[in-house]
Amino acid sequence: MSVRFYNTTGWVVGIDLHPFQMFVPPDPLPVPMPCFPHLVVVPLSWGFSAEKSKLKNVTADGAPMLQKGHKLKLVPPHLGLGPPHPLELLTWAGVMAGSKTTCVMGVASVTGCGEPLATCLAGFWGLNLDCASPVNTPSGNVFNGNTVRTTPALSDYVNAGMEVVLANLETFIEHCLPKGSKVLKWFKKYKDIKKKTKLAEQVLKYLLKQINKTIPMPSDLEKKIDKAREELIRKLLGGHG
Repeated sequence: MSVRFYNTTGWVVGIDLHPFQMFVPPDPLPVPMPCFPHLVVVPLSWGFSAEKSKLKNVTADGAPMLQKGHKLKLVPPHLGLGPPHPLELLTWAGVMAGSKTTCVMGVASVTGCGEPLATCLAGFWGLNLDCASPVNTPSGNVFNGNTVRTTPALSDYVNAGMEVVLANLETFIEHCLPKGSKVLKWFKKYKDIKKKTKLAEQVLKYLLKQINKTIPMPSDLEKKIDKAREELIRKLLGGHG
């Protein structure tokens, strides 16, 4: 089954669960709702995003393509689907500050700038991992009409699912560990090391790409030698070959 690649013409539409301060007349005090549905609608071209994973030089239908793992941040509107209490403004500000939606599906065999490109799950429909309480959920429906397509392998779907599960498992463990405990400190160090390792891997890939541009690799060198030999034979034959 073919699926569309993500580019910046797509949209994310979803329902996320977040804390909400509801107004229930005639009670003047807010009614706290720890997990209340919030509407999210945002274009994939949203300006507050990880610019490195938005490939301005790799386009489809004239729009930049996105790498797997691309994040949109400060995602609007995140509106609670209920009557808000005036104090909801403070809760909403906290929700907005940490809001994000992440592209988790990609095809390993199709890369852009060294990383798999983000794709839909079926046709022009995909799912993003959205921020939510208490754990992030794959609730961001993506609709992308990009005409460029590919066919994912079963392993691509499995990898995307595993990444969602592992990300939420880390969040769950972090919430369960006692605040100030040594185990929590070690766990945060582990997450920090993992993040730095991924960054180092991206830097290494970039450096290897730059080296490959300036220093021919064996296969490139062989092609240049073959071309030079053909040109020499052509000259020796008086331009005939």
